[in-house]
Amino acid sequence: MADGAAAGGERGGGLRRALPAPTVARLDRRLRLLRAEGRRLAAEAAADLGNGRDFLWFPVAFASGIFLYFAWPGEPGAAAGAVAALLAAAALVVRHRATTIAPGFLAIFALLAALGFLHAKLATAWHHAPRVEAPRTAAVLGHVESYETRDNGGRITLRTVAVSGYAAADRPQRLQIAVRGGSAPLPGSAVSLRARLQPPSGPLVPGGYDFARRAYFLDIAGNGFAIGDVAAWTPAPPAPWDVRAVAALERFRFRVAAHIRSVLPGDPGAIAAALMVGDRGAITPEADEAMRISGLSHILSISGLHMTLVTAAIYGTVRALLAAIPAIALAWPVKQIAAGVGLVGALAYLAVSGLSIPTQRSAVTTSLVLLAVILGRPAISLRLVAVAALVVMLLRPEAVLDPGAQMSFAAVAALVAGFEWWTARRARQPAEPDASPLVRGLGTAARWVGGLAATSLIAGLATTPIALHHFDRLAPLSLVANLVAAPIVSFVVMPAGLVAALAMPLGLDGWPLILMGQGVEAMLWTAEEVAAVTPAGGVLRGPPLAATVAFVMAGLWCVLWSGRLRLFCLAPLAAGVLILLVAGEREPDVLVSGAGTRVMLRGADGDLVLVGRAGGLETELMLRAFGDPRAPGDRALTRRTGCDPSACIMREERDEAHATARGRARSGAGRLPADHAVVAPGARSGEWEGEGQDDGGATETGPAEFTMAVVRRPDAFAEECRRNAVVVTPLDAPRWCADTAAVIDRTILAEHGAVALRALPGAMPRFEIIDRSRPAEPRPWTPASGLP
Repeated sequence: MADGAAAGGERGGGLRRALPAPTVARLDRRLRLLRAEGRRLAAEAAADLGNGRDFLWFPVAFASGIFLYFAWPGEPGAAAGAVAALLAAAALVVRHRATTIAPGFLAIFALLAALGFLHAKLATAWHHAPRVEAPRTAAVLGHVESYETRDNGGRITLRTVAVSGYAAADRPQRLQIAVRGGSAPLPGSAVSLRARLQPPSGPLVPGGYDFARRAYFLDIAGNGFAIGDVAAWTPAPPAPWDVRAVAALERFRFRVAAHIRSVLPGDPGAIAAALMVGDRGAITPEADEAMRISGLSHILSISGLHMTLVTAAIYGTVRALLAAIPAIALAWPVKQIAAGVGLVGALAYLAVSGLSIPTQRSAVTTSLVLLAVILGRPAISLRLVAVAALVVMLLRPEAVLDPGAQMSFAAVAALVAGFEWWTARRARQPAEPDASPLVRGLGTAARWVGGLAATSLIAGLATTPIALHHFDRLAPLSLVANLVAAPIVSFVVMPAGLVAALAMPLGLDGWPLILMGQGVEAMLWTAEEVAAVTPAGGVLRGPPLAATVAFVMAGLWCVLWSGRLRLFCLAPLAAGVLILLVAGEREPDVLVSGAGTRVMLRGADGDLVLVGRAGGLETELMLRAFGDPRAPGDRALTRRTGCDPSACIMREERDEAHATARGRARSGAGRLPADHAVVAPGARSGEWEGEGQDDGGATETGPAEFTMAVVRRPDAFAEECRRNAVVVTPLDAPRWCADTAAVIDRTILAEHGAVALRALPGAMPRFEIIDRSRPAEPRPWTPASGLP
């Protein structure tokens, strides 16, 4: 080994002797400068960690462990938990023996990551309960916990007492059931109904939002719809105490929302009810879409903005009133008393808002701010944001995967970091000279507008990668919309809503609600105008997970370090851009729904074709996965397909001359349009393929066309397997069908769920599965089957 080192030294010495002396001197000087710069950066990092910024990384470590648990390819067993525990113990030993800051910091990071992994594992076990495993019709008896208003009726959350077909030990405990508007029961009611039940749905598209996981952690065992009216159940046993408590609060919310909507009909009343009691169900899809496109949808969910405005109004009013009384102002801690009253107001707002998860997060953060005021600590700091994040993850570890939680904490952390930077910058500036009242007023107005613009810009930049990844949507004009809408919400809508809430018990809430409604109308007008000029509705195909993680790490690095260390955020930022450039090649040619009833593919002309029924959330998500802004009910999506009760087909001609003569031969489906285009996917490595058709002559379609069928009935297989290159069906296809077509049937869908396919070159229909919605190994929340 020594000889090798000596040889290396000789080679290095030989190289130095071969170079001119001035060149060697310049290289030595640059190496010394690099080493000195490295030592300075290491000293800055150690100073940052020693000054308390190490704590800011603790929630990142804890969240990393939780994320690792949920990203695990299957459910981690006891061995994985034991490894995490051993890692935590080893980290403690390293931390105890560390003599410098960096090893100790890394040990704590590893410890918290291991604890986050274990915490997520334990939380998953805690929520394990019987659930609906397969679609079935059942008679249900139970107590209504809550009722949500919907356009076409409503939805109840039911705590069950009995479900036909289930023993008491295996009975699903909580169900969400859609009901008709005329049969809406009040929360707390004992009801009897028949319902079609099914397991909560998994992701509707590969990489999509996992509704089943959300339902699992909300203890929702299944969902469905009521068959017929909901009847009162008498005599019924008394509801459990927690159901009675929740139902009493829900009845209050239900009545307040109904009263608001009676005073303010239409969307103004629906949005006012959403802002005051968290009931968003009556907002029309058009208004919801306008708010989303314009970047104002965050206003509809009671979160940090609303909690801050309400508590600030309460805190400011109480403090001003107490300060106006000299006997109290001189003898009592007015600031702390006002903060205590504001804390009570925040908790009350949390209760009447329906205890939604975004409101819980904002209530935790706001409560910590007010507690800091009471204890005389800094009220706005990144350390406080870190504590709030840890508290939220301890209460709900699944929040790490929730888009709302991710965007909320990303925005808050970026805004607080910006506030700290601005405060430090102002402190270094010399005092401004005296100026006239007019100049001071103009300066204050300019700073207020600039601050509002900076707030919107910083929050938008912080949340854009996350929003794009989850929603395939960008709000490019959100800065304009928020500049107009934020003052309306801050100075008209929320203050009027607070006054209306306080005046409602006295019956004096009419004029404040009308004022609130006028503010909501102005906000909604802003959203509609901005949405109307937003290109493509803001729809943009989102980045893959790896790129999103890289962008988030770049943001965290920039926010949580200080000084020149922040510049190193450019490394993960560049990595994210590189992943984006590479991942652009992975767009699928075909998306097959998990139910096997819809197929979407892109033709050679770049246009999308839908084989199956248009409309619905599933079609919308498939469109967004392709980055297409069209509405799910757009008839142009199905103009190349023909359907009858047994099947839907798509046929694309390779030659325009053939297009006019080809159509659906079977009666009832009609003819296809003549403007078909060739399907010409590019070559890719790896494949999943059907059998046969290697010469293009095994079917009636001939070599000049590409055909695909979605089969709905068993009696259609004989014809469709013979006539089509690809057959997709939610049924079990006959084994012989694979001899003449590429088949995706119930067996494949049950294993993979929704699939994204890449077409491969060649005469036979060949595809590779590049993504799937159902994990290879099921998790505790994964539905028993990929099909409903």
